[in-house]
Amino acid sequence: EEVNEFYSSWSGWVTLRRFEEVDVHSPGTIAAAPNRALRRSMEQENEKLRRVRRKEFLTEVREILKNLRERDPRVAAHEVRCAEKEAEREARRLAAEEERQERRREQRREAREREQERWAAEEAAEVSSGVPSCRATPESAPVSPLLAGIWSCALCGEKVFQSKQAFDAHIATKKHRRNARSASDVSGGGGEVGFGPIDSPGGLPEELGE
Repeated sequence: EEVNEFYSSWSGWVTLRRFEEVDVHSPGTIAAAPNRALRRSMEQENEKLRRVRRKEFLTEVREILKNLRERDPRVAAHEVRCAEKEAEREARRLAAEEERQERRREQRREAREREQERWAAEEAAEVSSGVPSCRATPESAPVSPLLAGIWSCALCGEKVFQSKQAFDAHIATKKHRRNARSASDVSGGGGEVGFGPIDSPGGLPEELGE
């Protein structure tokens, strides 16, 4: 603290010296001038030279102060401590950010697990109530290679979907849920859901999904 105060004080230091030694007109010469305008001109010339010398002097003092500060071991030690503190602050910030990211990842994992449990519970409820559910074609089903990976829903008029994302979006729609509720009121359920070969009666409809 004392070191910083010392250098701060000298950095803003201003001399009170008048620098009269740089005058080109002595007080006697100015006083002997024949008129006021000439005396004023001489005084202004002296003042201009004093300002230039004052600026040069202050520049020299600050240059000496700069060189002294750069070689002061106390200043170097202080800068090292400041750098260490800044590194510690940055490390704490990164650790806190990593902790926040980990909490977000954990929350997303828990949300996925809850969603999977919810779907499993709904599927179990549909099975126990006899309501047919939407599912993908089993690997053992005799599906044409052109139909591999396509998903279908018998509850909604044998709609077919070319990706699981489209299939998942469909079973979350109000229309599908309404059909599922209606099927639960029908004796014997709503038939099997799946794929059939292209030339079979249960083949692909003309329009693919929603």
